[in-house]
Amino acid sequence: MACERHIGVGLTAEDIRRQKLPLPARDMVPLSLEEEIICFADLFYSKNPDSVTVMKSREEVRASLEKFGEGKITIFDRWYARLCPAA
Repeated sequence: MACERHIGVGLTAEDIRRQKLPLPARDMVPLSLEEEIICFADLFYSKNPDSVTVMKSREEVRASLEKFGEGKITIFDRWYARLCPAA
């Protein structure tokens, strides 16, 4: 199930309906710390083969989440505070 919940900071049933995504309308959000870590780490790297080895900055990740709403940025910021406390 971690694969289903491994997208951005997660998709809610409402996200799926609002964006008219071709997915079952159910929550697909990380439930465990391990799932959050996978999603969090993945946010820093592009899926584009030309830039897959270039790490995005915190601000670049936040900017990429903007189009999905402030709530997604809030989730990322919460994860960042917990997973990178010395940063």
